[in-house]
Amino acid sequence: DCKVLCKFATLTGNYSGMVNKSTLEKIISEDLSAIWKVLSMDEKHLIADNFVVHNFKKNHFPLETSRLPLNLAMAGKNIFGSHKKSIFITVIVAGLAFSTCLGFTLFQNWALDQSALLKLVGFESSDLQAHAPGDKEFVKDMRNNPEVESINTWTTLTSMEVTYLNNSTSLGIDVYGDVNKLRNEYVIEGHLPQNENEIVLTVVEADIIGASRGDKVNVKSMVDDGTVAYTVSGIDQKINNMGKKAVMTEEGAKRLNPDYEFQDVIIFLKDSSKCKDLKKQWEKEYPDIQFTLVEDLIGSTIETMKSAMEAICVIFIIAT
Repeated sequence: DCKVLCKFATLTGNYSGMVNKSTLEKIISEDLSAIWKVLSMDEKHLIADNFVVHNFKKNHFPLETSRLPLNLAMAGKNIFGSHKKSIFITVIVAGLAFSTCLGFTLFQNWALDQSALLKLVGFESSDLQAHAPGDKEFVKDMRNNPEVESINTWTTLTSMEVTYLNNSTSLGIDVYGDVNKLRNEYVIEGHLPQNENEIVLTVVEADIIGASRGDKVNVKSMVDDGTVAYTVSGIDQKINNMGKKAVMTEEGAKRLNPDYEFQDVIIFLKDSSKCKDLKKQWEKEYPDIQFTLVEDLIGSTIETMKSAMEAICVIFIIAT
């Protein structure tokens, strides 16, 4: 072994200029083979292990010359010495960070503050809802009540057939006394109906019939087999009733049925904490009118989604 090493040192040192590269490689290969044959099994395992753990890549942080602290230099060696592993870890951490931020954002906007959720659903979350079909005196009383901030009349016309060209769909049309008072209507294109011949369709329904803003659609009349033409003034987005919705004014609804009357009154209070007390008071004053706490209508749905968001956040926290 010593002779082989001396021979290798002599050739590569003093006489390297006299031996061409191919001859030198052949001599080294033959001598290394001879060395390998005389090694014990333990020595072979030791050499093999050293080849596995040794890194022959460029050393970006040489400990001999680096001025960095030892821990920082070692960290740099580990990071730049295994690029694929570092990139893989970075992608995993970035994905977990994104998921965590998304989970807490959903929890903030859907569980703690339900305004974004209600806007997504497209539900007018007033404090009280009164079923008072065509009762204009009640509407007048509510407008003049000092406890009331604002009111709006509302009716949903169900299973209304809307056609455009050769396409048709069946949807529910929300009719409001004043569309400008809507708080959770999310119009993404155009504007809410301002005239009696205008209608707003959801993205889902507009795609089904192929209509867009400015197109004229036909709505089946409620009194005969005819249809009434409306101009699509806007496109909104909501998940209420699976997005199968439309919006129009009371004047527009009277074109479908001249005898149209509103069915419900949505009431917004100045102080929402008084809604239960005012509900009891008004039930005595207006025994023929049915009052409903809107919180009871949407409470179970909101609580379910809130619990789901909490569970998602917990999962993200555990994962990170």
